Amino acid sequence: MDLTEIRRLASSYSFDQLEDLVTHMTENEGEALYTDPERAEMFNTLVKAEIVRKFVDEGMSLPEAIRELGRRMRSVVGD
Repeated sequence: MDLTEIRRLASSYSFDQLEDLVTHMTENEGEALYTDPERAEMFNTLVKAEIVRKFVDEGMSLPEAIRELGRRMRSVVGD
C-alpha cells in the first residue's frame, strides 16, 4: 500500500472526483484490472484514497483517516 500516493490523492481530489475515477476505471478497464498488475495497483490505490477522503469529509483528520483505513483493512484480513 502506497501511503504517500493515497495521502496525495485524498488531499488533492474530492470524494466525487475520486469516485468518478474509480467508476471510469471499472467501466473502461475492467479486464485490465485482472490481468495488468500495475493497473490493479493503481485501482486499489484510488479506491483506498476514495475511502480516506470519505473519512476526511466526515470530519476526521487525514492522519486519522489513514489509520482508520489501516484498522479496517486489518480487521478484514484478521490481523
